[in-house]
Amino acid sequence: MKWPFARRLAAAALLVTASAACASASAGTYAIPDQVEGIPDVVLRAYGQAAAAAAEIAPDCTGMRWSVVAGIGQEESHHGTLNGASADTAGDITPPIIGVALDGGVINDRGDTVQAISDTDGGRYDRDPKWDRAVGPMQFIPATWETWGKDGNGDGVADPHNIVDAAYAAVAYLCGTGKTNLNDPAQLRDALYRYNHSSAYVENVYNHIQEYDAIPVATAGGYGAGASGAAATAIAWATQHVGSPYVWGGQCMDPLKTIEGPRGSPTAKDRYHNCDCSSLVQQAYAAAGVSLTRTTTTQFAQDDLLAIEPVNGRGSALTDQDLAALQPGDLIYFASEGAPGAPPTHVGMYLGNRQMIHAPNSRRDIEIIDLKADRGGYYMGGGGPLLGHQARGRVIVDETILSPALDPRDDTR
Repeated sequence: MKWPFARRLAAAALLVTASAACASASAGTYAIPDQVEGIPDVVLRAYGQAAAAAAEIAPDCTGMRWSVVAGIGQEESHHGTLNGASADTAGDITPPIIGVALDGGVINDRGDTVQAISDTDGGRYDRDPKWDRAVGPMQFIPATWETWGKDGNGDGVADPHNIVDAAYAAVAYLCGTGKTNLNDPAQLRDALYRYNHSSAYVENVYNHIQEYDAIPVATAGGYGAGASGAAATAIAWATQHVGSPYVWGGQCMDPLKTIEGPRGSPTAKDRYHNCDCSSLVQQAYAAAGVSLTRTTTTQFAQDDLLAIEPVNGRGSALTDQDLAALQPGDLIYFASEGAPGAPPTHVGMYLGNRQMIHAPNSRRDIEIIDLKADRGGYYMGGGGPLLGHQARGRVIVDETILSPALDPRDDTR
């Protein structure tokens, strides 16, 4: 029989060692809540699209998510609604949101002043031929827009008054040009300070982000209901690749629906693009800025994992109580047949509602299974990496029923 075990992702350690390996997440697939009070739907979608495109916009940037973009949007323009403005279905904001003249003058009763920035755009964006003004829902100064502006909606024009373009530009500006992990609170604060050199601004936006991070998101196919933050991002990334062929030793850099070589003899290109079981969960969490090691065995040995013991002890049958203890995003590990006490050799990700996504073996594609119907009978516990203040876990159950035709070479991946 097999000897499963489980652990739960603990809180903060992995956030500061993010990997950018999964930079190929599709910009068309993103995790956002169904609705957020105070954020128009078209604006919320723009935030999600821009965050999902971060891997293309800034490949060395990890941890970007809709909530970060929304935090900026809230502070800068109340999500494009400042002074009665609104976004149409194309994301164009009317009337345009234009800030005060940057003429060095006093702007409030406290005596605060603004920078003096002479006109750089001929009034093109800010309608002021003398002084620059911050423009659009993300309040870009025209000169900054010329450097960082993006055509996020693909209409051929980079328009700071369009929420999609502005959100894409905000992602680019926050990520910068170097390696950045926005799941690390210190790096996130640094990025916010680059956006606006004000400590009060940074704290305001950071607090908005934390509030938004706590809102559950809707994920691909409705999986992972109730997940938020990094877990939701990882689930969204993994579930979009259902149907991609398993490749033993695959790096999972850009999962494709077909492979060049035979399933038993994948090419180097196949190994670069497609996934085995451990690289699937590794790259899913890399999309969220959380670092896991490469193989099942080494992941399980990571010392920043919190163990979740089975209700009836290790080696007992997986019960409804055990399943109830799991949360979407938990990692589920399996031990090999006939190797009691040996390291695990297979891993999947819990989606909630008894379901798990995994890359099973070289004869099957990435799939979602029902743990109650397909699980084996020997449960050894659960666990996983720490995700901020949210605990997430991993569980090992009997692999025999889940993957009856596993090749020996599929093990340890």
